Amino acid sequence: MFVRNELKVFQKGRLLLLTGKFGPLIILVVTFFFVRTFLLTPITVSGDSMYPALQDGDSVVVWRMYPQVGKFDIIVFEMTQETYYVKRVIGKPGQIVRYVNNQLYIDETPVEEPFLSASVWTEDFSLQDIVGDRFKDRVIPQGYFLVLGDPRQDTLDSRHFGLIHEEQILGRALWVQWPLSRFGWVD
Repeated sequence: MFVRNELKVFQKGRLLLLTGKFGPLIILVVTFFFVRTFLLTPITVSGDSMYPALQDGDSVVVWRMYPQVGKFDIIVFEMTQETYYVKRVIGKPGQIVRYVNNQLYIDETPVEEPFLSASVWTEDFSLQDIVGDRFKDRVIPQGYFLVLGDPRQDTLDSRHFGLIHEEQILGRALWVQWPLSRFGWVD
């Protein structure tokens, strides 16, 4: 009998905690923490490897629960335990990717890159140049992605560190939240 009464008081106490004076504040803090930790995460861009889409100092919101990585999505991924990179997805699993005479070919079909300015030049390379003999097929293996920076001449990307694995991906860059002059969706 004593235990039952104690349990009722405890349950009432929890209910009072959420409906009382500080209840809405507690709910707001818990919701904010959940959203910030598991859904939307702000990151600050350091460097110009995605210029002009993203610029040094931009604060970008990253959607962490992004279900599927698409062609030309701008993603954030973990390079080391404390270092994250922001790059554009160029090649997805099962695709053959190469550049010849500044032209991107995916599965031997020329593909336009409307996000690049006409002055950007991409040196010739093939998937074989990136992965060497690690993979027998000349296609991007399941679970891997080829990523490049937008100013192709001066950026560390898959041509330097290889393909990235899907487990490295933090999420997709959705929008620039700061500075306000650049507020908007990321292309």
